Amino acid sequence: MNELEELSALDPSRDWEPDPARRARSAAFVDELTRSPAQTGFATQTGFAARWRLVVSVAAVACAAVVGVLAVPSLLPGDLDAAYASWTPVPDRLTSTEALPEAQQCASGWSTGWIRQPTAGDVLLAERRGIATTLLIAKDDDGLVVCDILDPADGVAGASLLDPESPVPPADQVSVISQGAGGNGTWYSQVVGRAGPGVTDVDVILPGGTTIRATTRAGWWLAWWPGREGNGKADELRFVVHGSAGPMTYRESELPPD
Repeated sequence: MNELEELSALDPSRDWEPDPARRARSAAFVDELTRSPAQTGFATQTGFAARWRLVVSVAAVACAAVVGVLAVPSLLPGDLDAAYASWTPVPDRLTSTEALPEAQQCASGWSTGWIRQPTAGDVLLAERRGIATTLLIAKDDDGLVVCDILDPADGVAGASLLDPESPVPPADQVSVISQGAGGNGTWYSQVVGRAGPGVTDVDVILPGGTTIRATTRAGWWLAWWPGREGNGKADELRFVVHGSAGPMTYRESELPPD
């Protein structure tokens, strides 16, 4: 088996077939992606910033960036509309038991490579913003997956493989290990990081001043929001870290390395 075949085996959408309506939306989406950046307003890397590795198909791997593997079998315009309309800057934090059905849905949609169904103990953190659910799940005891269900009616929208051995930051500090933005005119951003001992909360402040409360648990934190501010441009975001010394604000360049 060559490298492309091995990557194909990891693609959770390998056996997925869209219905006619979704196929039509996909075709329109691809038309947008194949236009020049000047026409679409997209960043490079097929609309995703270079800090994420996008896998829509095996053919996309050649132009993908490093840091995680983001698989997007159904991240199409219809998935975003309802999720954006119901999005909230402060999430509802779910318990591991509450999020277990979504975790098992993520594993079932992986196609191959997820050996053991997740249990509640494998759900490291989970949040819900409106109708959208995002989870961080331990995979088969040696992997870590962040999974997005933007619209329950459409199922899993994306899953990203992360490094479970990412170093824990010092006390009262956080790091960013995955950050990206994508979309087809309607943008979606996400950031995932590690939290050191003593960190109770993390806020993401966008360039326009909007504050987004991340979900923090078990030494990890994450947040997503409508918009393209997660595209990795240097120090556009600020991070407020709530720890034992009180809230401290940082630019990304001031955070510990991942």
